[in-house]
Amino acid sequence: GESWESLYLRTAKGLCELLKKHDGETVVLSTHGGVIKVLECYLRGLPITRLNEIGWVSNASISEIWCDNGRYEIKSLSYDGYLSDLKTHLPKTV
Repeated sequence: GESWESLYLRTAKGLCELLKKHDGETVVLSTHGGVIKVLECYLRGLPITRLNEIGWVSNASISEIWCDNGRYEIKSLSYDGYLSDLKTHLPKTV
């Protein structure tokens, strides 16, 4: 498998490339919790060594990130209110 550090670096690079290519556009990504976890770490400016401080998002949840002139803002994270009783929650540990 891929290390957390490798995933962090690959995902951060991919996000930057994607946003540069689609500047000013709305982009929708569908991915798994590991990618969301490392993206949250990156967007909060945390090194990968602090990944254990980032919690897991619930399955099928929606997170919203805004980017403007290279500045990122996490608008919502792990919204799952529409799932009703179908929600799943994972522990905060890596």
